[in-house]
Amino acid sequence: MEKSEQLVRWLSVFHGFVDVTILKTVADDEEAITYRVQQHENWIIPPVGDPRRVERIEGELSVLRSQAIQVNATLSRIGEVLETNNQLQSKKIELTEEKMDRDKDRTDKYHPSVIRLLCNLASYDGETAANEPSESILAVLNSDSHAKAERELVNQFREKNVEPSFAVGTSKALYEGKLTWPSDDNPINFSPFTITEASVDDTSMNTRDIFISTTELNGEKMTPAQVEKWLKQAIKTPSTYHELVEQLGVFKAGIEILGGETCYTAYKIKGLIKSIQGLKRKVEAQIKRNKDTAPYILFQVGLRVNNYLTAIERTEELEVVPKSIISFSSIEEKISNLELIPVLPYCFKNGSKREKEEEKNEKEEANSNKRRKTDKHGGAKVIRNEDRIEELTLKDGEKWKGVFTGKEARKGLPKWGKGKMCPKWHVNGHCFDDCPDAESHVPKKDVSAEKKAEMVAWKVAKQAA
Repeated sequence: MEKSEQLVRWLSVFHGFVDVTILKTVADDEEAITYRVQQHENWIIPPVGDPRRVERIEGELSVLRSQAIQVNATLSRIGEVLETNNQLQSKKIELTEEKMDRDKDRTDKYHPSVIRLLCNLASYDGETAANEPSESILAVLNSDSHAKAERELVNQFREKNVEPSFAVGTSKALYEGKLTWPSDDNPINFSPFTITEASVDDTSMNTRDIFISTTELNGEKMTPAQVEKWLKQAIKTPSTYHELVEQLGVFKAGIEILGGETCYTAYKIKGLIKSIQGLKRKVEAQIKRNKDTAPYILFQVGLRVNNYLTAIERTEELEVVPKSIISFSSIEEKISNLELIPVLPYCFKNGSKREKEEEKNEKEEANSNKRRKTDKHGGAKVIRNEDRIEELTLKDGEKWKGVFTGKEARKGLPKWGKGKMCPKWHVNGHCFDDCPDAESHVPKKDVSAEKKAEMVAWKVAKQAA
């Protein structure tokens, strides 16, 4: 049927010109089957054996492979993210545990007097005790081992621009809460001599041996061999104004770690350092006059601090402790008036090269000369020249043996009375009471300028030979 005729019929029906006519197209069976097969092939799946079926399956497999690769890559990235997250979580847990370990209060293991001392030391005015020790010393005390405590101490000193060097046993003593000295003349544990600046040029510092009184090591009784080994410790003492100020600064840093930067004792030490800096020329003059001036000042400062620590350790009421204990005004006054008389306690044994050489010479002479060995029945005795001529005294690095000993060395000695001037007495500083030249065993005030000049010329000649 033509399209125009179909249109005319539809319009006629629409406008009511003719009755409704129903049109029904019935396709033949072959046409319908062909259409159904075509649609099935195009939209569902080609029949088995059809090449298009293989191509379609391969295309779908290719898409699936691509999607599988993408999924695997995504899963791999997710795995990496999860692994990283697990590592971060593990690290966070580890750091948290370390912090909890650091913050753990282990002060219960210390005697109440130690905590009382530290709380009193942390006072900002010297009258009102702090509620607890300073955070800096708690970080040390709460360390779970001596090694960690020493590392914490070193780090805290470094934060104060100090590279610390501890005398043997010092860090262990601080970790165990042993801050005070066993006696007033035994400056161990916490003192200005047991903690020094490691960068100090050792060649410019005096080495001294400090004799300590102890029979325990790490809380256990020491054997006789250990006592002999630990009886003497080498320490560094200042020999110049600058070394004195530096060691006072290190001591101040130590006090700030024990009591906090705002503690009253640190404030007093700061004032002393400032005062000594203002008296620089007078300090230098007195050090030049007496080599023991710098270590003496340092010892007096340490002694006053130790006395203060001892006092606040024993009291529950800080306000009853006189502040005069921690006052340095008398030291400052003596320095200002040039009235300082440096007398170090017996525990300090000078270890300068000159005195060690003299001590060695004494032993060698005593061992080599049998007739002068002393015993309980008498015999020759060693006598010392306590008032020697400065120009004749051996300096550090100058040797006695091989230079001033032997027959050749006696040639050219100035005459004195019936004999000659004794070189052991005037140069080496000691001799024996049966010396053939004992007549010349006199103090420097009894040596004439002429004899002094002759003896100095003899000394110079023997050193040049």
